Amino acid sequence: MQRLGTYGMRWRQIALPWAHALLICCFLAAAHQASAQTSPGGSPIDRITQSLRNQNFDGALRDCNAVIKKTPKDKRVWALRGMAYAGRGDPSAALDSYRHALSLDPAYLPALEGAAQIEYQQRSAGAKTLILRVLAQVPNDPTSHTMLAFLEYAAKDCAGAVPHFEKGGEVLTGQPIALAAYGACLAQAGQYNQAIPLFQRALSAEPTVDSIRFNLALAQWKANHPQDAL
Repeated sequence: MQRLGTYGMRWRQIALPWAHALLICCFLAAAHQASAQTSPGGSPIDRITQSLRNQNFDGALRDCNAVIKKTPKDKRVWALRGMAYAGRGDPSAALDSYRHALSLDPAYLPALEGAAQIEYQQRSAGAKTLILRVLAQVPNDPTSHTMLAFLEYAAKDCAGAVPHFEKGGEVLTGQPIALAAYGACLAQAGQYNQAIPLFQRALSAEPTVDSIRFNLALAQWKANHPQDAL
């Protein structure tokens, strides 16, 4: 049982809107520009991205492998291959493809984001470094800030987590477990009135998570709202 006066949230998977949908849109824009210059009939990357959009991951993977045989140093195709494997539910193979893309270009953003998401989901020690590399290119990315905030929280570094929670924006709003972690950090700092609405929103979305309910009641009690806590 949790000790009175202690705020905590167990690690739970946070599904954040990174990788597939957003990255494919970026690839489509880049592919359209490239194909308009080199191949009026459509490029292999066009076909791959279309397959990914249609969730035809096996088809995308076949096309990626065919292109890689001809152009093994195309970082775009390796990153798309990572997306195809991720879509098939094979994070290990996806991560290998993203890492290969990064070996060709360490700053390639789609591969950085894809690798960071998998490392984050696996609670890998390398996740933080990858997310920081993403933020170096996209300083205001709310997904990156939300993920980094939760990593800092899980490492019991609320002082480091709060600034990133503050930049989570709409992404944070849609993640009740992350909201609850943000509330826990604020409560640990004695900011009970600021923590209460975060716990309330998180509990509304996740009414069966007892730790959120406990933390809300504790924050209300600490903020001198005993009837609300009861």
